[in-house]
Amino acid sequence: MIRITPDHIVPVEQARTRLDEILRSAVDDQVWLIAEGDMPRVAIVNAQFFEQILRRVWFDELAAKTQDAFRSHLIRLGLDPDQLGEDEIETILQQ
Repeated sequence: MIRITPDHIVPVEQARTRLDEILRSAVDDQVWLIAEGDMPRVAIVNAQFFEQILRRVWFDELAAKTQDAFRSHLIRLGLDPDQLGEDEIETILQQ
């Protein structure tokens, strides 16, 4: 989970003068938010951390599609996915 500390939420007016500090400290999983009023507008993150986030999102989407496809497959077989136990699902997967 991404955690943002209150001191890493910066009003846009301050962001201009603190940009060098923000860029230097955006390392590892450190996230900065630039806000207009009470609304976050921009996140500044380390590029490698951003890549990790994108990979996680891609994997989560792929996992969800796989689960949906398997659920549809079970329904086409005339089975109720909500009523199957783990052993039954394991047997179906091994076929």
